[in-house]
Amino acid sequence: MLGTAAKNGDIVLDKAIVIREAGFYALSIVLLLYALGNSQPDEDDPLGGNHIFISFTQALVLFLAYVAYVLVCANFPAIVAFCFKTSEGGKFADKRSGYGSVASPSSEKSKVTTVHATMNMRR
Repeated sequence: MLGTAAKNGDIVLDKAIVIREAGFYALSIVLLLYALGNSQPDEDDPLGGNHIFISFTQALVLFLAYVAYVLVCANFPAIVAFCFKTSEGGKFADKRSGYGSVASPSSEKSKVTTVHATMNMRR
């Protein structure tokens, strides 16, 4: 499918996946700024400059954020189905098939709200 996107210049992105990735990227930047915000001088440094220290708690927060990302990715179809319930007997409906960052425009067009991005490619 990626070869087809490279030939015609269109890539079909799943809106839910783009939101998931952008959200976790923003969260990781905020958590990284939090973890790297602790600087203090080191007694063993003869120059006396500030050094960045990451505490166990800050490292644990970063690790737990990664675990949350893995769990969300592993259960993403169920999460999407939960967020977009149908009124058919109260059951969750996951009408999407084949989650991924590149999808076929013909098969996914009627099923998934997609974002079309045109790539400028030199030929």
